[in-house]
Amino acid sequence: MRIVAGCFKSRRLKFIKSPEIRPTMDRVKESLFNVLGDDINRKAVLDIFAGCGSLGLEALSRGASKCVFVDNNRAALTLLKENIKLLHLDADEAEVIGRDWKSALKMLETQEKCFDFVFMDPPYKRVDMTQNVLMRLATSGILRPKAKIVVEHDSNLELEGELLEKFGKIRSLRFGETYISFLETNYEKA
Repeated sequence: MRIVAGCFKSRRLKFIKSPEIRPTMDRVKESLFNVLGDDINRKAVLDIFAGCGSLGLEALSRGASKCVFVDNNRAALTLLKENIKLLHLDADEAEVIGRDWKSALKMLETQEKCFDFVFMDPPYKRVDMTQNVLMRLATSGILRPKAKIVVEHDSNLELEGELLEKFGKIRSLRFGETYISFLETNYEKA
């Protein structure tokens, strides 16, 4: 696995394949960022269920100003920290939060952090978790108006009803059993 484009282009990242850690494959990552284009430049990014950091590190390579990585899997956190070190990123650029998503979002809200982009790659079999994270994001106050949320998921996730009241679906991509949904906040921050 490697960084696809930007200032770290072609740099190899450390990763392991396991049921708990599913790194986003290079061709999926390239297509995802082609959809986002240059919008990521100078933006604040949140990478939830970050794993080895593939998506957030790609965003930093393409000009994001900062990425906050959230994961509570010890093996993933070790890989993530090694990858950050490989790219010589400091804490102002890459911040790691080793907590579950609920406590991490609460902490970020308390710190009054705001994000323009969110990447989510939760466990595929936990559709309920994906929906819960999206609803919590919608009410958290950490998303800027017109923030974009990119969710990697399988075909079982239905983005409908109350979720679509909070987030508009911009686009979806399919790569075999992997789907990428692009959402955008539908509300203005108070």
